[in-house]
Amino acid sequence: KEDTPAFVSIVQQKKRAQTGNTFWYIDPAFIVLRRKLTVLNGVWEHEASSIVGVKRVSTVEVLLSPEYEYVCLPFSCIAGGKREQEQSPFRLCTYSASSINISAISKDV
Repeated sequence: KEDTPAFVSIVQQKKRAQTGNTFWYIDPAFIVLRRKLTVLNGVWEHEASSIVGVKRVSTVEVLLSPEYEYVCLPFSCIAGGKREQEQSPFRLCTYSASSINISAISKDV
């Protein structure tokens, strides 16, 4: 196996034709961390991050190595505010040169 370049994005739903609700975009920020697969309980290291203002999409480019496992930690500095919904739904999208496996981690971890 070899390294794979990839784009990782957080994408919010479109506002188009949503005139009947109070939906607003948030600041879709996230951090990508990596940890060596061969080290039991290894340390997570910073790989990439995207900290942006209010917009629909946030993207980073990373070089994924088969020697590491990766985690994406989304966050927002304004979600849940006065004009925001309690939850701000988003989709995690990836585009890569080779196939990659993505799985969700339990919210209880």
